[in-house]
Amino acid sequence: MKDRRGCKRMTSVVKSTVNLNREYKEQLELFVQMNRIASITEGINAALEIFVKENQKAIYAEQMAEAAKDRAFMKRTLASQSEFDQIDSEDLALEDGEW
Repeated sequence: MKDRRGCKRMTSVVKSTVNLNREYKEQLELFVQMNRIASITEGINAALEIFVKENQKAIYAEQMAEAAKDRAFMKRTLASQSEFDQIDSEDLALEDGEW
């Protein structure tokens, strides 16, 4: 489900009490008055979504950097990539009209 701006809406919510920095809350209230966001809750959820995604990406990058040190992992990964590259080149050949 998406809101009026085309952003994903949360389908499952939980009520929570949090303490906010006064300046951030005032800024969110201004955004609501300017019709930039529908509610303070929408603004908080949007900020949390960005924060969580950025941290998930950072954690993944750290995990991949650690995994890259594992020779067996790298061997399996490169072998798998090579197999996919071969499949992709076969698909391209089919697109060019070759069988």
